[in-house]
Amino acid sequence: MSHTKRQSPEDVQQQIDMCLAKIDVCIGKQQYVECDKLQKKVDELRKQLSTIQKTAISKDYKKREQELEQTYQDMVQQFAEEWDHAMVEFEENANTQIANLKQQHSRELEDYAALFDSQKEHEMIPSQELANLRATERQLVKLRKFLEAQKAKTAADELEAREIQKYEQSHKKKKSQALLTLQSQQDVEMNGLIRRLEKERKEKMIQRTNDAARLEQRYRNVLRQEKSELRSKELQHSTDEKRQTNQLAGTRITSAFPKTPTKQGQKTAK
Repeated sequence: MSHTKRQSPEDVQQQIDMCLAKIDVCIGKQQYVECDKLQKKVDELRKQLSTIQKTAISKDYKKREQELEQTYQDMVQQFAEEWDHAMVEFEENANTQIANLKQQHSRELEDYAALFDSQKEHEMIPSQELANLRATERQLVKLRKFLEAQKAKTAADELEAREIQKYEQSHKKKKSQALLTLQSQQDVEMNGLIRRLEKERKEKMIQRTNDAARLEQRYRNVLRQEKSELRSKELQHSTDEKRQTNQLAGTRITSAFPKTPTKQGQKTAK
């Protein structure tokens, strides 16, 4: 199966030039019918050449447009990958900061509770009544009044147990309140960290959106520039065609009529 070879602009232009040369010869021989045939062929070839050139311009634009689209898509993919990686790093760093602060708070609570418990024995002060009972107990022992001393000791032990229980309850309450206060302060610190991280996260997302919009806008600007250049090429091609047609028309009119001999030439001929 044979395929028709697609002619290049150069091939068509060469045919046009050959036809124009033949037209000049035919004009000289006054073979106007043949001139008309050749001129019609020239007009058809010019239309063919114009179509080929316009197709080439459009084809080049489509190719350039596809290249730009591919370049833009590659840039968008790279942009997304870089931002995704940056956000993964940000989230990992944010989680590390939160985990570290949680561990710090846990240690602070443990240390504070241990410190509170270590001060418990030093803080308990017997009441005056208990101190008096213990003094009575010791005095009765010195006086060898052991039964009375035992009664004083029993009373002192019971009172001391009640005071220890009361102190334990008071200490536990103070410890609980102190730990709650510390936890409240820690919550404020943790919430501050979370709010700061959330603010940074939103700022990064806004930056990503703005950067993506700028990237797309640059692509649109380049496309507009390419379209503007295409219109300029098409307009220039149309202008060149009209100018060439007018020039050739003037040339045909001039060459169709031989120059009138001058008077000096007539005298010489005689």
